[in-house]
Amino acid sequence: MLENKITGISFFLSLTAHLLFLSLPAINSLTSYKLSPMKIEVKTEKYASLPKINHTGDEKKIKEVTEESKQIEPLHKLQPEEVVMEAPLKELIEEKVEAIDPNQEAMLRFQDIVKQKIEEKKEYPAEARGQGIEGIVYLRFTILSDGQTDKIKIIKSSGYKILDQSAVNTVRKANLFPPLPEELNIPCVQIQVNLVYTLK
Repeated sequence: MLENKITGISFFLSLTAHLLFLSLPAINSLTSYKLSPMKIEVKTEKYASLPKINHTGDEKKIKEVTEESKQIEPLHKLQPEEVVMEAPLKELIEEKVEAIDPNQEAMLRFQDIVKQKIEEKKEYPAEARGQGIEGIVYLRFTILSDGQTDKIKIIKSSGYKILDQSAVNTVRKANLFPPLPEELNIPCVQIQVNLVYTLK
């Protein structure tokens, strides 16, 4: 189970690193370009003077137009936008990885074996299934150094006698468990399990 967690974490970190690496070319292409001012020339033609007309109206003079070259400034200078990449949330990536005490690791492995063996022996009572009865039974029991069970006790009832009895019988059917690991160096261990009975 621990190896599955480590494999899962390694896969997630590898996937995150690859996604970040593959997204770098796309980020570089997102930078805006600075526009340089454009130079526009305006050419006008010089018109010939109009012939003089004699009439009673006011005389209007036409201003002489000269060729000008104007440089048009952009309305605002575009600055390259800063692209800020947010790092993935550290809470998703970081997990506390502590050195596990060999005794603790042996106990975790043993508990997994016990729970797996109980799960294999668990049966949903036909009568409870027929009546749609569901519940969770909380049990505590002792495993002696040779793997025998002792003192099976219901800590919290499911509220249904049929489910409670089925849970106790499940632990009895799962008996004999493997002997306690030698590195634990203890005469017995108490195990607590929750047997969940739900109809799918």
